Amino acid sequence: MSIENHLAELRRKHQVLDESIKHQQGNAPGCCSLRLQKLKKQKLQLKDEIARIERAGAEVVDFQMARPHNDSVTDTVGEDHIAAYR
Repeated sequence: MSIENHLAELRRKHQVLDESIKHQQGNAPGCCSLRLQKLKKQKLQLKDEIARIERAGAEVVDFQMARPHNDSVTDTVGEDHIAAYR
């Protein structure tokens, strides 16, 4: 599963939990508070995981943009240095 698909699945689960929480709160306020606490905790855990993955992805993008983009190794070290390692 790609990171994008994984994030989409986490966001979908987060949305389902959000709707479930709203539904439970709207139907019987104060009822099943332990269940609501569990749902809210799961929702927060998903939100944290989504944020962690997005931060990690942003760091990878930042790193890739910061490093030089050379088409070949010879651009950096020269052909004579490469020949020495053959």
